[in-house]
Amino acid sequence: MWKIFCCIFILSSSKISCLQDLSEFALEDHTVDINAEDEIISECGAISEPTGLIQGGNYSQRNEFPWMAIISVESHRIKSHKGSGSLISKRHIIAKARAVSTLESTRLWKPVDPKNVEIYLGTKKFADLSAEGSLKVGALKIQSYPNARKVSISFSIFNFAVITLDQDISFNDFIRPICLWNFDADFEKEIIGKTTYAVGYGVDETGAISLKRKHASTTITDDATCQYEYNTELEQGSESKFFCILGTDNNNNGPCHYDSQLYIKVMSTWYLKGIMCSARMYFGFKICAVSYPILVEDISPYVEWINKEIK
Repeated sequence: MWKIFCCIFILSSSKISCLQDLSEFALEDHTVDINAEDEIISECGAISEPTGLIQGGNYSQRNEFPWMAIISVESHRIKSHKGSGSLISKRHIIAKARAVSTLESTRLWKPVDPKNVEIYLGTKKFADLSAEGSLKVGALKIQSYPNARKVSISFSIFNFAVITLDQDISFNDFIRPICLWNFDADFEKEIIGKTTYAVGYGVDETGAISLKRKHASTTITDDATCQYEYNTELEQGSESKFFCILGTDNNNNGPCHYDSQLYIKVMSTWYLKGIMCSARMYFGFKICAVSYPILVEDISPYVEWINKEIK
């Protein structure tokens, strides 16, 4: 048994997906101008060879999520896995602020020294650079969203950070950027209740982390379900925007909270939609109760800030 915790995306393939109605949706009427860099607009959200996903907690193929980055942070001469990020340009990655920060007495997340951060790209296994096209790069700068902070033991808000890499990245079949979400509220209603998939680094029944990528199916819930389960957190985080996802796998596979990138595929293009921020845990264990919804912080309100940071 294992739990997945990281990346959620919606597929439009008739064999695997439930987004049939989105293929006929008037996308041009629901996009928002985000003033992104030309390189992001022209190359983001595409994969070299679309492949069928492996459901129910199996390993993913290497080229399925070429924007995924694995983040390592060194502390006291020990390097450790701190989660995932998403490549959004030749030189920038979006990650959870707390993954690359330390907590100050004011409860604000303060970025760590960029020299202590390493990013792995083009690989589906932590610290594995054996595959052709994989890459390890350093960080030049880390900028958290203003007022990114911890509001309770397991809940933070404004939990976004932009990592500037120490070199430009050359894209290949296994390293490509993801698009930033740029659809309006009317379009977002179309994805509620649709089948989605989580992809990330699972944990087993002991809470041990598997450093190989896996899949599990989920759906995006309605607002009422999310409000019922996370009323306290939503009140604490009323300054931000949230939604919930729910695991649909009967074998106890589902999203958790350590890895956090949420991807949605619309038509043939993939988008970064949010970052997981809270999950219900079994008492006394490091394991998520995947039968309950997972709270996700929506990246949509922060796209303008992100684009300012990467220019």
